[in-house]
Amino acid sequence: MTSYFLLSTTCYGTCPDTYFGNTTSSICQACSTNCKSCTNSTVCTVCADTYLLQALACVSSCSTGYYADTVGGVAACSTCRTNCTSCTALSTCTACKQQFYLSSGNCLSCSVACNGCTGPNQNQCTNCFYPLYLRISICESLTCAANQYVSSLEGCKDCTTLVANSYSCNNTAALSCELGYKLMNTTYCALCSLVAGYHIDTSKQCSEVCGDGLRIELPCDDGNTLDGDGCSSSCRIEDGWSCNSASPSVCQLNSNLSANIYQQ
Repeated sequence: MTSYFLLSTTCYGTCPDTYFGNTTSSICQACSTNCKSCTNSTVCTVCADTYLLQALACVSSCSTGYYADTVGGVAACSTCRTNCTSCTALSTCTACKQQFYLSSGNCLSCSVACNGCTGPNQNQCTNCFYPLYLRISICESLTCAANQYVSSLEGCKDCTTLVANSYSCNNTAALSCELGYKLMNTTYCALCSLVAGYHIDTSKQCSEVCGDGLRIELPCDDGNTLDGDGCSSSCRIEDGWSCNSASPSVCQLNSNLSANIYQQ
């Protein structure tokens, strides 16, 4: 039996352009914007004039990494070749991924010494892998002070230019902070007195308070500095005990040790 679909006051065996037949409701429903033919409201198969099909939708221009093409008679966006970030055709790259350089429409590998280049040789680098430094198009080793990191383009740079109040770092994150500061998720150094559960200890380091019942990094903190209760005076789990990670920590004797004590 032939199925028909209603549009306005007319029944169609096949819905007109920009509509699809909903087999559940027997109604012609609109395709997505700028779509000429579709199977449902989200899956376009042919776009309206001047539009291109990309990822089942219609676009006015292809996104980065794609080029305007014709696939099976349909105007569509096709993917550029591997290592090519933009192109005008499958065989014509116009820009390349990092570690590749453009040569006659192709993306070719840089020297393993380079993190970006203008040609295949190790003296044609435009950027370097950390911790190498770019000097006259060559990536070289560079020794910096303990509180500095190597910028591939600028040489030795103070860690504080990357993260304020940091002491040691790499080229993307802080590794430690200056005295009086606490490292927070490698992204910034917070004033120790403003960080809950920390204080300046006798060595002027920002360290976690032991005995306040707030366990953050210490193995345990049961809210006191007594020995013999599972969590020692230095907030270390004592032999024969187990402590959970709660704040404050709850400690208990291991079952085999408890049995031995009971038998004695």
